[in-house]
Amino acid sequence: MRVKILVLFVLMLFATACGPSAETPTPLPPTTTSTPSPVTTEPPVETDEPDATATATVEASPTAGIDGQALLQDRCTACHSLTRIETAGKTAEAWEATVDRMIGYGVVLTAEELEALVEYLAETYP
Repeated sequence: MRVKILVLFVLMLFATACGPSAETPTPLPPTTTSTPSPVTTEPPVETDEPDATATATVEASPTAGIDGQALLQDRCTACHSLTRIETAGKTAEAWEATVDRMIGYGVVLTAEELEALVEYLAETYP
C-alpha cells in the first residue's frame, strides 16, 4: 500500500511539473503622443515669371511608391537575419538572382516589389 501511495505521489508531482507554466506578461511602457507645433508660413509672392515647377515633368519610376526597406523587413527578415543580408555584399544582378531564388521558395512579390527590393538591396548593401 505504501508503494502505491508513493508511486501515485511521484506521478502527481511529475504531472504538475510538466504542466504549462503561468507566465506573467510584462506591461508595456506607456506611449506618449506629441502634438506638432504649428508652423507659420508666408503667403506666396506673385510674380510675372512662369512657375518653373509647373512646366517641368518628372517621370516617376515604377518603384517610387514602394518602400524597399519595408519589403526587406516584411519578407526577408522573417527567415534571414539582418546581419546575413548586410554582410552579403552583392551586385544588383546577384541580388536579383537571390530574390528570384527566394521566390522559388515561396516568397510572394509583385514585379514592382521585386524591382524595388533589388534596387534597395543593391544600393544599401553593395
